[in-house]
Amino acid sequence: MTKPQNSDKNDKYDDLSRRIITEIFITVASVLSIFVYLMKEFSYNFAYIRGTPYVAETVVIVKEIVPDEMIVNINTAGIDELMTLEGIGEVTAKNIIDYRENNNGFLTIDELLKVDGIGEAKLEKIRSYVTLE
Repeated sequence: MTKPQNSDKNDKYDDLSRRIITEIFITVASVLSIFVYLMKEFSYNFAYIRGTPYVAETVVIVKEIVPDEMIVNINTAGIDELMTLEGIGEVTAKNIIDYRENNNGFLTIDELLKVDGIGEAKLEKIRSYVTLE
C-alpha cells in the first residue's frame, strides 16, 4: 500500500505542531517554576486582620542583619527595653506603650508612625531593630 502524496506534508505539520506544543509547555513550566521560586525566596506573609487579607510587611530585598539580642518586640517591650532603640527616650517609649495598650498592639511596624515622637526618619533608623513577634 502506498502513502497518499499529502501524507509527507501532513507528517511535517504534525511533527511541527508537536514541537511547538512541547516548546510552549516547557516555557510555561519554566515561568511557573521561576514564579514559585521567587514567592518562596521573598516569603510573602499573608495574614487576616479583621477579616481582610493583606501583606503583613513590605518585602525588603536588602535588609541589615541584626543580632537577635538587639531586636526589640514593640508589642511586649517595657520602657527600658524600648529606650535601647536609637532616638527613643523615656517620653517616646511611654507613647509607644500607650499606643500599644489603646490599640490592642501593633499590627505593622509602620504603625509606629502614628506614635507621637516617631517620624519617617526615626522609623527608618529603628526599623531593623524592631519586630512584632
